[in-house]
Amino acid sequence: MEKKQRTTIWLSPNIMNSLNDMRSKANCKSRSEFIEQAIQFYSEYNDAMNKGQH
Repeated sequence: MEKKQRTTIWLSPNIMNSLNDMRSKANCKSRSEFIEQAIQFYSEYNDAMNKGQH
């Protein structure tokens, strides 16, 4: 298992509420797990959207 690094982020109350709601709906055990999955998803989405544009 890859060692994880700790970081701090600041989010508005509205985003925190959304994060908590989405985390629960996505069946993630923690906010960190949800954020990591969301970043991975967006990264893959962005890569797919940028294919063929070069």
